[in-house]
Amino acid sequence: MLVGCFTVVSLFSSHAYRLSWTQLPVALAIGASVGLFLWIVFSLIPLTRHSSSIVASVVTITTMLWMSFPYPVIPMVIIVDAVVVVFDLNIKQKRVIAQALFTVVVLALSVSLVQAAYIRMTSSNEQETAKSSVVLDQAADIYFIVPDRFASPSALEECGLNTSSFVSELESRGFYVRSNALSSDLVQPSGGPLTTTTRTLRFMASALNMGAEVPVHVLYNQASSMVRNHLVGSVLKSSGYTYHHIGDWWQETLSNPAADYNYIYRGYSAIDYLSYNELTTAVADRSWLREANIGALLPVEVLIRTNHERNSYQRETFKEIAGNGEHPKFVFLHVLLPHPPYTWSKEGELQKDNLSIMDCYLEQVQFTEGYLLDLIDSITDTDSIVIIQSDEGIAFTSPGDNEALSNNQWNGVLTAWRVPGVGDEQLRNIPVTGILGYVIDYLKGD
Repeated sequence: MLVGCFTVVSLFSSHAYRLSWTQLPVALAIGASVGLFLWIVFSLIPLTRHSSSIVASVVTITTMLWMSFPYPVIPMVIIVDAVVVVFDLNIKQKRVIAQALFTVVVLALSVSLVQAAYIRMTSSNEQETAKSSVVLDQAADIYFIVPDRFASPSALEECGLNTSSFVSELESRGFYVRSNALSSDLVQPSGGPLTTTTRTLRFMASALNMGAEVPVHVLYNQASSMVRNHLVGSVLKSSGYTYHHIGDWWQETLSNPAADYNYIYRGYSAIDYLSYNELTTAVADRSWLREANIGALLPVEVLIRTNHERNSYQRETFKEIAGNGEHPKFVFLHVLLPHPPYTWSKEGELQKDNLSIMDCYLEQVQFTEGYLLDLIDSITDTDSIVIIQSDEGIAFTSPGDNEALSNNQWNGVLTAWRVPGVGDEQLRNIPVTGILGYVIDYLKGD
């Protein structure tokens, strides 16, 4: 039980920005329960009865560490368990093994605490440096809209979808559209490097920190901290902006501690409970459970209703903020469209159930096109800066489906920016994650 508790605390100190410390009592109870349960089980098995406490401790550590490090720990555990079970160890040897296990957990706790403190300190220093060096000459409203997994026009054309009408609608509203834009995070759909973060998290960490470099192997809690304590919000708030944050069910953007207003859809279905429970989603996202489709276990009608209501709530909330007359304001919207689940048809109705996975995606893309245009048209202030930038291209749940995608389909991202007074030529070479940094420099007069 003690080993389970120490392992849990270690994980929490390592992911203090991913897991709210208010969840710690629940996690401790889980860790202790896992340890106690395993001790009882191994006590009942004749082969492990005399070493049940050691075996239970080893398996408890394995279970809890599997949240973060699912691969290298397995061979070690198998070897240790085999030694304990096969050999008749005396009391002294058992104590040595138990002390070694306890020492490993304490060392892990110490390292992760130092790591968390370092990340907190460096992120705070970066924010203070950025805030102290920024004085804005202008104060235009800024809207940053992230339609998740919306592919570039050229990538969608490869899929057989004619995007010319959508692009024309954007351009008629003053947008610069980069038809062949690529993600700044060119990870391949298969055979790429193993990471503990997602492209969405790395995109958010870079874009919200004015194009900061975010390597593929960035620590999860470091990238999460960059999103929750981003420089764009700090700079704009220090310049008198009001920060409105409209997140989706994804924990990293569900809310933001720096925002003046957080808008969260509160449903009461099973999927909403799982989405809003930080501990559950963190464990699932960082372990082998990440490959499990939790949504598939829920009734289809619950999934559809929740998805439709959340998307509608986000749209209406955005339109209300756009028309509230407040100035200057920074409005962040992360909407998981055309990201699955695929529930919207292009007409805004329920999708048919006989479509291929690609057709499901394309139907939701066409719905999202109208969704985005509706958001834009609610912004009546023509001097407002509007950034529509997707995080990644097409990505399906099944790895096999992703392998059939071209590099352009996988990495092509929707890039549509409206910066009044700035021509297309000036925007053409800006990295997709550097646009907010450019906007701030532009408002500074640089």
